[in-house]
Amino acid sequence: MKIDERYITTRMTEYTLIDRHHIATIPNMNGFFRWEADLISVTRSGYIHAFEVKTNKADYKRDFRKKKHDLLTYNVWSPNYFWYAIYGFDVDKDSLPENYGLIVLENNKNFSMKLAIRIVKDAKMLHRGKMDDKKFEKLCTAMSWRILNMNKAQYLRMVQAET
Repeated sequence: MKIDERYITTRMTEYTLIDRHHIATIPNMNGFFRWEADLISVTRSGYIHAFEVKTNKADYKRDFRKKKHDLLTYNVWSPNYFWYAIYGFDVDKDSLPENYGLIVLENNKNFSMKLAIRIVKDAKMLHRGKMDDKKFEKLCTAMSWRILNMNKAQYLRMVQAET
């Protein structure tokens, strides 16, 4: 099985919903922040976690050149917590900015289809602003569009397979 960003995002979605009991997640979220987040999740308390998924060290290093890192420190339209979720390479947790969290996904010796998740460094709160109704509405709309597009794509694949 190929381990790619999509699979890792799926595993992280499962982790946030089942293990962490977050109430909502959405992958590849564009337009919520001023950058695309690989995954965002929302806690019952209304706090937003953003996850950046990386499968190689070069991409991880390039990510630090992006403007989002300047916005994360003070913008209430940024997440409350920011995490890197990595697979296939190592990162020194002390090289991360102080408030960023680090999750390492690893092959699970007990269950080959499910990557093990190891929290190397907990993310610290970036700000205390909670998700308000406007943000929640935007998230629900984005989730609805995502589901609609997924269903359309699945239907088109099914129709093409029949022909």
